[in-house]
Amino acid sequence: PSVTVTPSVTVTPSVTVTPSITVTPSVTPSITVTPSVTVTPSVTVTPSITVTPSVTPSITVTPSVTPSVTVTPSVTVTPSVTVTPSITVTPSITVTLTPTPTPSASPVPEWTQVTHLSARVWGAPAGYGNQTYDYFGKRVAIDGNYAVVGEHARDASGTNQGAAHVFELSAGSWTKLPTLLPSDPDDYDYFGAPAIDGDYILIGARGADPNGAVYSFERTGSTWTQTQILTPGTSPGKASGAAFGTSIAMDGNKAVISAPHSNFYNDAGDYIQNSASWYTFERTGSTWTDTQWITGGRIDEDNNDTNSMKEIDISGNYIIVGDSTADHAGADAGAAYVFELSAGTWTQIQTLCASNASASDKFGFSVSIDGNYAIVGAKDNDVNASNAGAAYVFELSAGSWTETQILYPSETGASDHFGYSVSMDNGHAIIGATGLINNNTPSGVAYVFELSGGTWTEVKAISGG
Repeated sequence: PSVTVTPSVTVTPSVTVTPSITVTPSVTPSITVTPSVTVTPSVTVTPSITVTPSVTPSITVTPSVTPSVTVTPSVTVTPSVTVTPSITVTPSITVTLTPTPTPSASPVPEWTQVTHLSARVWGAPAGYGNQTYDYFGKRVAIDGNYAVVGEHARDASGTNQGAAHVFELSAGSWTKLPTLLPSDPDDYDYFGAPAIDGDYILIGARGADPNGAVYSFERTGSTWTQTQILTPGTSPGKASGAAFGTSIAMDGNKAVISAPHSNFYNDAGDYIQNSASWYTFERTGSTWTDTQWITGGRIDEDNNDTNSMKEIDISGNYIIVGDSTADHAGADAGAAYVFELSAGTWTQIQTLCASNASASDKFGFSVSIDGNYAIVGAKDNDVNASNAGAAYVFELSAGSWTETQILYPSETGASDHFGYSVSMDNGHAIIGATGLINNNTPSGVAYVFELSGGTWTEVKAISGG
């Protein structure tokens, strides 16, 4: 080939080249190089070219020179030559990557029955403790090291006066404390609907004359003492038979109390009978004060259906009320109502219904709320079998409650009534299925669910011991 190099090229950075070049095949080149260039490092040119006359150049530059070369080439190469330099960099660098360990999930706690609570003290004289149809355990509450079990039909000193039993956890064992009784017991008071938070217990007596009552107890040491009786006061729903105290929910210094049989005049002046309403109270020190009388949901219906609007719960600035016989999505499909506290006033902000609602599901038969999550039971949902039941999870986002998951138990069958009861706290939920067959008897099972990564998963099924 005839190779002409007319360099006028600026190469930066400076390069040190020490070549050992072999050229093949045999050619008769006429080479003109201007200027003379010293090149370092080692470069191999392929294809090899043999120059005739045969030339094997070996160029050594001493001392090694690091030139700054300015070349202005106009290069024509025939035949075409591809130069692939091999470059070794010293020192060599070894990089050792240590993989980040994958965190292991926290072990799921094992739920195990630790004791069997009963009002009866074994070995006591006849007539002490549980009697027939006392309904020990129909309503229960727990907080910290204390649990309260209602026994609303107990005949303490008269018929169906009721009682409540406090148990304390100490050294891994639950011990029964003295039974709580109202200071003014009367027949058919049905004292025994408890709520507990910290050092305070509220117990409803829905049958107390004339409209029902709620008794406040405060703890000093391990002793619980009655401090106050709450009544509907002068609120317009205080008609006879309001059943104030049928159910109670408490969170810190706030409480909400149901009165599912209230009689009152609505805004249009119509007299509404036997409709649901709720009372909110706030505690300052040891004193509870009535702050608001709330109506909502189906307040204009003059029938007994509103008896279902007695299941309530409260968390922070939100109250949820279940209404299992609402007809929003079909007869007795059910609904739940959410109230929010803003600027000191509770206002209904949303009606919740199941995404797959159908008649007679009884959605709203049970409700629970904690932080940004609410769970609503539909004990007669038929998705898996007739009256098998379901529970619906709602999550608060941007001020709105949205259904995010439907819970079904791992074992399901007709008339299990999963969702009959529900309670939730700190990422744990327990849901009752009162009709599930256990040991060939419909004795019921409770299912424990846990929240992880935004999803609720069943972790345990608990049956009575």
